[in-house]
Amino acid sequence: YIGTFMSEFDKGKKEKQDIVIKNNNEFWIIYIGTLGLSYDIKTLIAAYKILLNKGLKNVKLKILGRGPSEQSLRQYAHKINADVDFLGYKEYGEMAAYLSKSDVAINAIKKNAAQSIINKVGDYFSAGLPVLNGSLCKEMQQLIIDYECGKNYVPENEIDLANKIEELYHNEGRREIMGRNSRKLAELKFDREETYKK
Repeated sequence: YIGTFMSEFDKGKKEKQDIVIKNNNEFWIIYIGTLGLSYDIKTLIAAYKILLNKGLKNVKLKILGRGPSEQSLRQYAHKINADVDFLGYKEYGEMAAYLSKSDVAINAIKKNAAQSIINKVGDYFSAGLPVLNGSLCKEMQQLIIDYECGKNYVPENEIDLANKIEELYHNEGRREIMGRNSRKLAELKFDREETYKK
């Protein structure tokens, strides 16, 4: 896998954690990466709105990144009255700090996209986050199952995604177990300092 330099990730997280402010009662859903046609971010925003409609007012959606779809996604979020935090591009350390303070990460990929196992998941795993995966890549889905580090959801299906986020929202113990498994997966398979030697 392309992976990540985990020592750089951990260093950035430590150095930048004080500039990322999170209220104690908030539950953060996070997506990082390109806002482009292959990425199923509209479904993520729709799922977030479902959660808000259910009364989960302390849930926040953080989107880090830029891309050609950004304006249309902002318009869609405004249209459905979903208060999404579009945070733009962040340098690597600050991004690591945002991830480390989040509760669940979303690998939002459209069902017909060609991507397999992409850069962002290495950062998600390094942060020790449960990952909700919408990629239909069999290898990616199997990693989630084998390492019990999240759940696979049906891409372009906001109801399924909302249900899986809500399940984790209500189960802190399950999130913690998945998060530990996620970090373990990063150390085994996504740390460039080790995997590139092999």
